[in-house]
Amino acid sequence: MKVDFREPTGSFVQSEEIKSIPLALIGVWETAMAQFEASNYVKVTHGKKPALGIQGQLNDAIDFGFNAQGWSGGDGRYAKGRTWVRVSFRHSMSLGSDFLDAQRQIILEDFEQVALIYAHQHLLKQISQKDGGSLCSFERAALLLYDVETISPSLPIWLGRLSL
Repeated sequence: MKVDFREPTGSFVQSEEIKSIPLALIGVWETAMAQFEASNYVKVTHGKKPALGIQGQLNDAIDFGFNAQGWSGGDGRYAKGRTWVRVSFRHSMSLGSDFLDAQRQIILEDFEQVALIYAHQHLLKQISQKDGGSLCSFERAALLLYDVETISPSLPIWLGRLSL
C-alpha cells in the first residue's frame, strides 16, 4: 500500500518517523489479500460462507508492518520516537474521536507530530463491500481537518491517504 500525506498548516518539517511510514506499508495489501483468500478457501471447503471484507486481515498486516519497522503499538495506533500514528478503518462516527485523540497525543502526551491515515472512499469499498461507504475515509477526514486547523492552526497533524 502507499500513503501520501497532506501537510499541516504552519511550518512543520516532516519527522523521520513520518517519512518512514511508507516502509511499514510495503506488501501490506498483498499479505492481507493472501490471508483473506486462504481463510475464505478454508471456510468454503468446510461449507461455510466466505467473508466479504478484508479489514481484519488488513489490520493484522498493518500491525506486522509497523512493528517490523520498529514502531510500538497495535490495533491501528503506533508510536516511534516522538511521533504517534493512527491508521483507521473504523465507522465514520469515530472520526471526531480520532482527531480528539490526535490533539491529546500532542498536548497531553508530548508527541511532536501525529499522522492520521485513512483509505480513500474507493479503496474502502474494496476493503469492505458491505460497510465501505460508512467507514472513516480520507475525504471525510480532510473536511474535518480543515475545521480543526481553522480553530487551531498550530497542530502538527499529517493527514495520510492510503491507496494501492
